[in-house]
Amino acid sequence: MSFDSIIARLETSVDATDRVKAAAELGEVGDPEVAPFLLKTVWEDSQSGVRQAAVTSYIEVLKEKAMPELEKIIFNHFDSYVRMNAVSMLPKLDMSVAVKLLRRLLDSEDEKIRAMAIRELYFFDDRHSIEKFMQMLEKETYHLALRNILEALALWKAKDSYPLIKKLLQKDLSNEVKTLAHLALAIFGDRESAEFLKSNEADSSLRIKYDNEWFRGKDGLWTLVEKLSD
Repeated sequence: MSFDSIIARLETSVDATDRVKAAAELGEVGDPEVAPFLLKTVWEDSQSGVRQAAVTSYIEVLKEKAMPELEKIIFNHFDSYVRMNAVSMLPKLDMSVAVKLLRRLLDSEDEKIRAMAIRELYFFDDRHSIEKFMQMLEKETYHLALRNILEALALWKAKDSYPLIKKLLQKDLSNEVKTLAHLALAIFGDRESAEFLKSNEADSSLRIKYDNEWFRGKDGLWTLVEKLSD
């Protein structure tokens, strides 16, 4: 089967929307022969949306064989949206391959990549990352990364993190992060944190998904504490 017409659109169309469609079409085709053209687009197209579509399709056609170039993209690409899109595709790969790379990304200098890696490792239920998450609590400053760490430690009931979370609460935190810290401590049995969650100080807009169920606001969070408490 010839993909020449689609590749021609990807490389020469002056319409960025058409180039995005062409990249997506090549991904749907699924033939590894188109991978070099997609990879070239990832690095050379002038529009971020096209580059993002290309990296998505590149991973779709090569799967685990995309890893060598995928690592270069995630660690070195000049477009942060392409890097994030590549990370978001990792769950489509073999779990052991994806988890190995995600653990490395916990040390990324890109705070958004760190936050995404934490989130994906939680979704993979990679409890071997608990110790690393605990280490990160002491130095992490990006609120979304902190949020994701605290949510994972809380829902995994990682009680060894208790003193680190107590220490974290001494810092100037957003109310969302503070509420998550108290949620974790309340799940671990801390009465003071339990009282915080029942008070009007708790972030009423916070919602947590656990076991395919959403827990929202003060009442929802307390229901979650009761569900997870030993």
